Amino acid sequence: MSRKKAQRNSRGSVFALASTGGYRAKYLNPERPGKYVTKAFKKGQRLMAENWLRNELKYVDACETDGVRYMTPRERELEHRHEREAHSVTFREYAEAFLENYRAADGSRITGAAMRTKRTAVGHLIDYFGDVNLADITPDAVNGFLDDKERYGEGRYSMRRAFQALKAITRKASTPDGDIPPLIASNPCTQPVPRTRASQQARIPEVTPNELKVIADNMPDYMRIGVYVQAVFALRISELCALQVRDFDFKRRTLHIRHALARSNDDDTGELILADTKTEDSAADLPIPVEFIPELKHHIAVYTDWPTDGEGNPKANVRNNPAMFLRAKHSKIMNPNSLRNQFDRARVEAGRPDLHTHTLRATACDHRQVELFAGG
Repeated sequence: MSRKKAQRNSRGSVFALASTGGYRAKYLNPERPGKYVTKAFKKGQRLMAENWLRNELKYVDACETDGVRYMTPRERELEHRHEREAHSVTFREYAEAFLENYRAADGSRITGAAMRTKRTAVGHLIDYFGDVNLADITPDAVNGFLDDKERYGEGRYSMRRAFQALKAITRKASTPDGDIPPLIASNPCTQPVPRTRASQQARIPEVTPNELKVIADNMPDYMRIGVYVQAVFALRISELCALQVRDFDFKRRTLHIRHALARSNDDDTGELILADTKTEDSAADLPIPVEFIPELKHHIAVYTDWPTDGEGNPKANVRNNPAMFLRAKHSKIMNPNSLRNQFDRARVEAGRPDLHTHTLRATACDHRQVELFAGG
């Protein structure tokens, strides 16, 4: 390309281009030695080219003086574009996209039940912030959200989950994504996650062995063992309903907790299926009290599809048999709600209408207590 005489200084120059009649300004890139930053100008725009070069060199000097990273004109334009986008993207739009693309830390999709909880939390946020521009959410606005306690009919736990979701959303919006600058300059959630008071359930007195026996005696026969298993092994109800007969290793007196329940579809619909436990720590090998073994074997022989020997004892080493420990009447897997409904009726008979199935996890009977109901 042919060029006319250039207007130079020690750090940059403006060239007149004979082929177009226009101009090209350039200067050394301070971040990449030997490379130039350039910009083309049309015919008659020589003064604009010189002003551009002068302003760029001032910017380079300011970066060096202030100790900030130099950005090329292209990088600065992208940053400004993101700033403009932040002032046009509403919280609702960004939060809905956040939910649509949400993944666990390892990149996998979370369970349908966990996703339902996440949607509920984000729904509280959308109700509050709605169509406010994302960039207009300030620390004061977050404080206002935290102070709006009447909004949380489900209690303080609901507010805590919503704030955790808000913090995750604004952290993502304020974090660079590779070469793409953050959408907002800083995270407005500067407050720690609020503490929670002890739940009402945590204050419910533990069930006594006698109360537990009354509850079990008022459950349907094929379900009664469930309250004992939940109390002895401190299981979640989802883990209880996910137990298979092969999880009971009577030879080693060990119960293998390997599953919980989930829905077959990502939106928490569909049939119940076996899934991973809620946490890694929940997958465990638990000792079976020797006093409890006869009661467990009796239930397996009478109420499950597991084969028995000539004396009515469950056969060992039938490892490929998927028989469920709690056999449902009309489905493959016992629905936890069916168990809860029966428990709710039985707890009244025990004079403990305050109890929940979750309370049994806190009971965790020791071996002496097991003796009180074994063989009943």
